[in-house]
Amino acid sequence: MDPPRRRRGSKELPPDLSELQQKLQTSSTSFIRHLSEMKRVLMENLDPLLKLSEEMKQMREPDPDFHCPFIIVNVENRRAEEVEKLVTEFLEKTEPMKQPLEEIQTCCSELQENRAEARAQRLLGTMKEVQETVQRLSGWRRRRERRRRMEEERERRRRSAELSEMMRMMMRHHFPFHHCEDEDEDEDEDEQFSAAVRSVGQIEEILQQLLMMELELDRLTYGWPVGGAGQ
Repeated sequence: MDPPRRRRGSKELPPDLSELQQKLQTSSTSFIRHLSEMKRVLMENLDPLLKLSEEMKQMREPDPDFHCPFIIVNVENRRAEEVEKLVTEFLEKTEPMKQPLEEIQTCCSELQENRAEARAQRLLGTMKEVQETVQRLSGWRRRRERRRRMEEERERRRRSAELSEMMRMMMRHHFPFHHCEDEDEDEDEDEQFSAAVRSVGQIEEILQQLLMMELELDRLTYGWPVGGAGQ
């Protein structure tokens, strides 16, 4: 059986510092427990996201033998929706870690543990950024769905009007020619593409920061060196 780990700072501490260290220990334990439970799943979730991101980037590369941008846009839209779904699932799995992280950041600030405080602050900031990115992706998807329903309704009405007109013309033995112009789409597909690819990079960064935070908390609570973790 391994000997029990020895906490850093074994000598007597002032009551306020001792309480802060105890709170840091509790929050760290909670964070590490949640991360240990989710680590394998989070890593597995990252793989399909990286694949989707690469596929979207390749679709943006010029292909002289392919001349149908409409199809590319539709495929990109589907890929962006898949990214939104997977990133949302990733964030849901990391949600239980946010409160312990906020407590860790507060404790480290009061204990003047600047490196750990900075890591927690950066991780929370990245989580917030990717949440905002997902909200924008969701907004584009909802607008696209509304536009599709409106176009379907316009098409239904147009065909109904054409049928009525055709019936009237048949009574006069005349069949008019109708030309329907395509309407411009006000969706900025470039922004959606950039947001989807950016969210994948943010998820990859979050996973790396989670693992580095785990090492940093080991260093703080047990005095283990963080080999090669950097600042």
